[in-house]
Amino acid sequence: MARGGQCDQLRTRGRTQSGLRCSPGGRSRQDRPDDQVEDEQSDRDQGTDSQLPGEGQVLPRGVGAGDARHENRDGPRAGGADPGQEQQGPEDREPGTGREVPAGPGQVVPGPCPRGWSGNTPNGNPYTIDCRSPTYMIRVGVNGYGTIGKRVADAVRAQPDMAVVGVAKTRPNFEARGAVEKGYDLYAAIEERKPLFGEAGIDLAGDVEDLIDASDVVVDACPSGVGADNASLYAEYDTPALLQGGEDADVVDASFNARSNFAEATGQDLVRVVSCNTTGLSRLVAPLRETYGVEKVRATLVRRGGDPAQSGRGPINDILPNPVKLPSHHGPDVNTIFPDLAIDTLGLKVPATLMHMHSINVTLEDEPTAEAVRDLLDSERRTFVIPEWMDLDGAGAIKEYAQDAGRPRADIWENCIWGESITVEGNDLYLFQAIHQESDVVPENVDAIRAVLGEADAAESMATTDEAMGLDEGFGVTA
Repeated sequence: MARGGQCDQLRTRGRTQSGLRCSPGGRSRQDRPDDQVEDEQSDRDQGTDSQLPGEGQVLPRGVGAGDARHENRDGPRAGGADPGQEQQGPEDREPGTGREVPAGPGQVVPGPCPRGWSGNTPNGNPYTIDCRSPTYMIRVGVNGYGTIGKRVADAVRAQPDMAVVGVAKTRPNFEARGAVEKGYDLYAAIEERKPLFGEAGIDLAGDVEDLIDASDVVVDACPSGVGADNASLYAEYDTPALLQGGEDADVVDASFNARSNFAEATGQDLVRVVSCNTTGLSRLVAPLRETYGVEKVRATLVRRGGDPAQSGRGPINDILPNPVKLPSHHGPDVNTIFPDLAIDTLGLKVPATLMHMHSINVTLEDEPTAEAVRDLLDSERRTFVIPEWMDLDGAGAIKEYAQDAGRPRADIWENCIWGESITVEGNDLYLFQAIHQESDVVPENVDAIRAVLGEADAAESMATTDEAMGLDEGFGVTA
């Protein structure tokens, strides 16, 4: 559910715009006594410069991990001090920390943003936080550090406006060890398993609740179904969260694809980044709808049996209609992005681990040439039109190329569309595309972070994400 009112929405997102006056407030920590909250605040404040910057003062990039972030979400009401609160002299003090804040009315404090506080200081002097300051870093927690989570964490770390607070794991394994070796703070997702980390020699920074509390937004990369169970935890800490495509659409406020419906996620509490296949279909449909109009989409999805590390998945030696009943769930899932789109989908599972393959037929409203469609798709940064001369004849060759190209983990963030497959007969378009199920949703998660927090529009966010990840350099030469 979206927040009511501009001030409430911006305040609970940890940001207020310059010139906007909102009263302080936020989530009440009902389950923890006040003295514990204050002790936690004091612990975080130790060893930092406790003074908030004055007007025009520049903070070094990366400040925000607790250095100048308000932790008292239940501070005094705007316009006056709480009863019995001691006045601090000519400059007001931030409730709960004693940090100095500007005494002049209307003064703007450049970021980083304190979460849950803006408005009047205890002495009645209004101030606001300018969260558009270039020094502010969006604080992102990643709950679940597996196939998707570890990729999202690395992509977030690469962004110029984001910082990874930490990552959460349910148990120690090679991925938990890898997270620590990469410098990520590691948090325990299950209290009872915390001793296992110590036995494995892996240090913990805290519990998953601490990670959620310290984050502006959480990317939930847990297995399907777990994200929905975690929704109440994110709500308890008043922290917006992104779930993955394995969750049901009806448990979230909005489903998300950056190219197609970016703005619908703005201000929402719980957003689902749609699945790898739905992402691939949505990226294809969006420019076709905008340029030619779409009457109907028909897609047959030949899906890999499992990811390379999923030894328990299959089939091993079979080809399965999956599901047998038509349509498959993919069409209705695309309708969470394009509600009025006519689309039918069929699914198969095959004994492969590399990528999904889509056989696509789109009935367009116009009758473009195949070359025009090819140029259109080639102009999209997240669709890679494979030129014939590259001789990439299948998913295995594409993965080999990604590895040779130096992509991390041989990831392929783009839809891979065979240029010679693009065919137009009348107003019917046909093509094949391959989708890397482990990575195509990664840039979408990064964009969804900015969308939920209202930090950028679609074009700005996608350009920033793509440049930071290397998508702007292109996956191949298509001339």
